[in-house]
Amino acid sequence: MSEESDWTRREFESPDGQHRLTLVWESEIRFGPAFYRATLDGQELPGRAFGSECSWSPDSRHLGLELWNSTSEREGPDTSLFLIRVHDLHYSDRPRVRRGFVAGIRFDGGRVLYAKDHSATLGTLEEFEMSLEAIRDWKPLHP
Repeated sequence: MSEESDWTRREFESPDGQHRLTLVWESEIRFGPAFYRATLDGQELPGRAFGSECSWSPDSRHLGLELWNSTSEREGPDTSLFLIRVHDLHYSDRPRVRRGFVAGIRFDGGRVLYAKDHSATLGTLEEFEMSLEAIRDWKPLHP
């Protein structure tokens, strides 16, 4: 995955070179990380804010991002794993990580692996994995 960056824009090309994810700086939580607007192949993913954590699957069929469900300092962090099935632009968002972050997104042999990072609030880091074939709740990204 190639990445081009400046302080307001981060671009991630898919391994096959056919797709590009662009994260554009939106704002940041006071004393916390930045969050971004995202576009995939020039199409905005509207109404959503994302963290900087993202990963392409080696075959470029899937993209995993950290979705910010809330950017409220008082309520957050409240994030979840947001998966995109690139060939038909469908998504699946996984259960929320309340008071924590999604970290270490990676794909391996038809599985997605990630961690729920509560190290700042609870001092814990839980690792998860799931089969991409087992996900049944795919929804159109642009209804």
